[in-house]
Amino acid sequence: MPEASNVGSASHMGEKQVPRDAHFAYDYTYRRVPIPVTAYMGIADSGAEPSGTENMAKKALELVRSAIEPAVIAEEELNRVYMERLIRESIAGVGKSLFEETARKGTGEPAAVSLTVAVTDKRKAYIGHVGTGRIYLLHMERLYDLTPTGSPATPAPSEPSPPSASAPPEAVVTQKPAPPATVSTSGEIPPSQSLQGGEVAPPPAPLAGPSTPEQPGAPRVTEEPPTLFDVPGGAPAGGAGESQFSLPGASGGLLGQSTEAMIGYNEVEIVPGDVLILCTDGMWKTVNEEEMVESLTTSPNMQRSASQLSRLAFSRDVNENASVISWQYVTPGYMPAGKEREARDAERRSKAFDVLLVALLSLVLIGLFGFGFAFGWRIADAFRKPQKEAAQAKRQAAARQAAEKIRKEQEAAKAKQESQKAAAPKQTASVKGDGVRMRSAPDAHATIVGLLVAGQTMTVLQSVTGADGKTWYKCGANVTSSGKDVVAEGFVRNDFLVMNPAPAPAPATTP
Repeated sequence: MPEASNVGSASHMGEKQVPRDAHFAYDYTYRRVPIPVTAYMGIADSGAEPSGTENMAKKALELVRSAIEPAVIAEEELNRVYMERLIRESIAGVGKSLFEETARKGTGEPAAVSLTVAVTDKRKAYIGHVGTGRIYLLHMERLYDLTPTGSPATPAPSEPSPPSASAPPEAVVTQKPAPPATVSTSGEIPPSQSLQGGEVAPPPAPLAGPSTPEQPGAPRVTEEPPTLFDVPGGAPAGGAGESQFSLPGASGGLLGQSTEAMIGYNEVEIVPGDVLILCTDGMWKTVNEEEMVESLTTSPNMQRSASQLSRLAFSRDVNENASVISWQYVTPGYMPAGKEREARDAERRSKAFDVLLVALLSLVLIGLFGFGFAFGWRIADAFRKPQKEAAQAKRQAAARQAAEKIRKEQEAAKAKQESQKAAAPKQTASVKGDGVRMRSAPDAHATIVGLLVAGQTMTVLQSVTGADGKTWYKCGANVTSSGKDVVAEGFVRNDFLVMNPAPAPAPATTP
């Protein structure tokens, strides 16, 4: 079986480990050279004990596979007339071969094989069935029972008979196929359908549970309308092990019991996303339809779903063998509806991861650039250090020279000012009265610096207005302080002084 996520198969032989089942599934969707067939699958179940080591179900599948697969692969396009004839003829030939082999060996117990095959192209699934197996279609999360009822058919003779006016040469079935019938979009099913030959098909079995709601886009079938189970709540009322529907093909016998077989044929239109499920009676008797739907819609792929269903069937009935095939119709670029949100979330997470990765790489690059820049700067600075130190020493020397020059200029200016001040004539005044006080500030309440005597001459340094609004002179003179004569400067009010005539200015000197 090809390793593909849209194909899954699983089986178990029960506790007795008797090989009674067989199955195969081929998917041609991704062939390099395209062909009209998209998938070919089959499943078989033998009701009788295998004679020796031979599994009659496996032998039946090998015969039908070798008969159908080369024929459909060689066709350029599949059509209903050809496919119905091919499937009925091939299954009938398998039944005849099994019967003749049993009769030739003389075992006394004829083979009893249930067989279901399905061939799909890009538009339809062509189904052949005999026995107790079942085939379902999962369409838009709703399960349809496509198992056809059988009609008597015999294998084509080894030598073709001459054509007659009453029967076309290609007719190989005793009853002509029924005209196409569709499930109406309103969910109503006609009570009966006329078949060719004047017979009337029995009405389909009633649906389990509530009436089927309107289903726009429901699959079209060509024989009997498929049994529909609502999801959820559409499982048969009898539980997991029983169904209120009649057993498909039970009245038509099994392959290998005679040269004739009750072969059922069906067609259904399929679209990408649909799932075909083929299973033996050991599966559908123990696992109900609701559990099938849940497994098929929640598992990550078809193989995981088939394995889950096989384990579930074994856990409920260890004595009965069971097999299942699940195949999903996919096309390149197809995304199941339930996976779209997961894909969007994955894409969103991928974008967020990409943004985070770009941000981290940017930070790393910035860090590397900064480290390289700093390292390069240090290397360059090491080479430039002697030059920088020489330039720094030169600047410091220039600064010291400039400061020294400014200091000398200030000292020269100060010396010049003092010399000019010493050379300028000074205003003098005489003390009027004895015991005149010289104060530290132009205020009658200021601290007394010393006492002056009458007629004492003093140098007037400055004239200011005191706190009492009168004129005060700042003077320098000998004063008596604490019984000692000291040279001091202070303030004396003008009414205690007699200003002497101003001295004549000194004549200008030329250098």
